[in-house]
Amino acid sequence: MAGIGFELRKMLAKRTFLGELGALFYAAMLSSGPWLASILCLSLLSVYASMQLSLKDAEIFRTLCVYTYGASLVLVGSGQLVVTRYLADQHYIGRHEVTMASFLTYSVVTLVPALVVGFCAYATLDVSAACSFWGVLLLLSVCMVWITMIYIGAIRDYQAVVFSFFGGCAVGVVAATMLGSYFGYTGYLAGFTLGQCIIFMSLVSRMLTEFEETGCWDWGTLGYFPKMWIMALVGIFYNAAIWIDKVIFWNAPDSRMIIGWLRVHDLYDSPMFFSYLTIVPSMAIFLLRVETSFHERIHSYYAHVTGKGSMSQILAQKKLLVDDLRVNLRYLFVVQSAITGCCIAFAPALVETLKLFPVQSTIMRVALAGTFIQALLAVTVVVLFYFDRRKSVLLTTFVYFVSMALFTWLSTRLGYQFYGYGYAASNLVSLAVAYQLLERALRDLEYVTFSREPV
Repeated sequence: MAGIGFELRKMLAKRTFLGELGALFYAAMLSSGPWLASILCLSLLSVYASMQLSLKDAEIFRTLCVYTYGASLVLVGSGQLVVTRYLADQHYIGRHEVTMASFLTYSVVTLVPALVVGFCAYATLDVSAACSFWGVLLLLSVCMVWITMIYIGAIRDYQAVVFSFFGGCAVGVVAATMLGSYFGYTGYLAGFTLGQCIIFMSLVSRMLTEFEETGCWDWGTLGYFPKMWIMALVGIFYNAAIWIDKVIFWNAPDSRMIIGWLRVHDLYDSPMFFSYLTIVPSMAIFLLRVETSFHERIHSYYAHVTGKGSMSQILAQKKLLVDDLRVNLRYLFVVQSAITGCCIAFAPALVETLKLFPVQSTIMRVALAGTFIQALLAVTVVVLFYFDRRKSVLLTTFVYFVSMALFTWLSTRLGYQFYGYGYAASNLVSLAVAYQLLERALRDLEYVTFSREPV
């Protein structure tokens, strides 16, 4: 993400209101743009589908898309952190030429299991061959979009990235509504898939103009998986934790079958997906702060270590680093508290606007609180990664996955009055673990630095 920080710092250096606004906008797009654009696109298509299709067909289209996104994130997530670390290391030593070969290698490694998963899933569903084709293609294209986002971080032309997403989504909406009028939910699936394919091809074309293609296979990418097995496990646990609560609710006694094994939970799903939207501002602010002020502090700290500064100078830099981190976390807490507090206060009005059941007001309030904690958890995990505390992150994500599965299962057994509490409790427990590990990392920073690096 070094390129991101460079561009954000350049915008902030203008010291103008428009410069800061532009930096915040780009941070929002880069931290949340892909899934935000996808959610907006799906929301629009859901509205059109409800007008053009029968209720059941509209639900089939929407459910297929939601399951596809969940599967794609778990499939890509297992190697996302490893590949990101490999790419960062290669760019640090100036080996930019491996980018495209690494991209192709990781794409093949991901697409093969994705193809198997997609084929097996649609083979067990009672849908047409055309629907199966577009469904599998959608899974592959969404996986490729996530993979491309890993590599596109090294490019500084972020306008092209933003235009790719919104342009592809616009094409997807138009194509889906046109094809949907002739082919029903299969047409919607085809149109939405075309939009995702356009996003992928647009991003790849931008990568090809930036990086030279020097080969089709890079063994170095695969060689990092045994070295970085902890990061691979972190990716699996984290993405699985984010989706395991939905899977448990989809299989709860009061869930509803859409088609075959595709199920939804009417009370739980909508409040949860809406709550995720509320953390976009805090994620943007965090990215902006971390890639600017915090990055400079941590760079200055390690510059004094490697430059053999005196112990008093190193400790002074550590104090500046820790103070800057606490200020950023406090700022993030205040901003997200205000957003979440407003949404909790107006939850009944939001539920009415979204045409949900009145009983979902309580679920939404709990979900909003849980999402707020999840945002803090995500931030803490990222900071732990900055200090290379991989085992701490692994412990945190393992606790996150296990507690999410356990608490969610308990909430489904206790009744609808407890829906959402399992999700919130899991985030709270995981945040407590992560925060304690972060405090320990900050306290022992100079000891860990010198014990790991011979200086």
